[in-house]
Amino acid sequence: MTKLRTMFLLLVLTALQLSAQGDDTTFGVFRQKEYYFSNSFKLNWFKAVEYCRSRGMFLLSVRNAEEREAIIEYLDSTGYTKTHKSLMAWMSANDLGEEGEFHWASTGERVNYQNWSETEPNDYKIDDCTGEDCAILEYWSEGGANYNYTFNDRSCAREYLFIFGFISTQKDINTFGIFREKSYYFGNTFKLNWFKAVEYCRSRGMFLVSINNDEQLNGVIEHIEKSGYTKTHDVLHMWTS
Repeated sequence: MTKLRTMFLLLVLTALQLSAQGDDTTFGVFRQKEYYFSNSFKLNWFKAVEYCRSRGMFLLSVRNAEEREAIIEYLDSTGYTKTHKSLMAWMSANDLGEEGEFHWASTGERVNYQNWSETEPNDYKIDDCTGEDCAILEYWSEGGANYNYTFNDRSCAREYLFIFGFISTQKDINTFGIFREKSYYFGNTFKLNWFKAVEYCRSRGMFLVSINNDEQLNGVIEHIEKSGYTKTHDVLHMWTS
């Protein structure tokens, strides 16, 4: 799928005090340690991301063998795999920012753990406009090693179950070309498409800015003005979340 390459400036907001925290009690969602599993309803990848973030959490990332074993243990504890022969659940991995470069949307990290099913990811073309850019965790009891909690890329528009939880890793912030004022960072020297901007922010433990009211808008305006950007530029185009 051809990616939109229009670039804009970005503003990011620190993740230390996010106020949008939904209720823990959600229909058909099991809680076990840091994992939640939607076993009774399915969403497309984008809606699954929204659902998780509205509860202060993230779609699943499986970055190494240890995390894979932890999620297998968790799923076993829910009893789902005892009553179902297969599982297909969204993870945060995707290559929406750049074809062939999979990143974890939850952390911004590159997908380096080689846990793909054989011949995957293959970006199978659904039609002339739709490929496979989002990844699922896949299990099939009769599929052998190739379907033993491995990764597979699928169309982001398809609806699957999903797993989500909290992210504990907070990375250092590389502030090249970024002004800091209060809780905002402003990248004024480089431009990214929206998906890459999300990856950039998450890799630094932050988020693209959200503007939910006039007070937040005024805070963003004040910060940009203090950075000096509007004194030397007549126009600003900037990504929000």
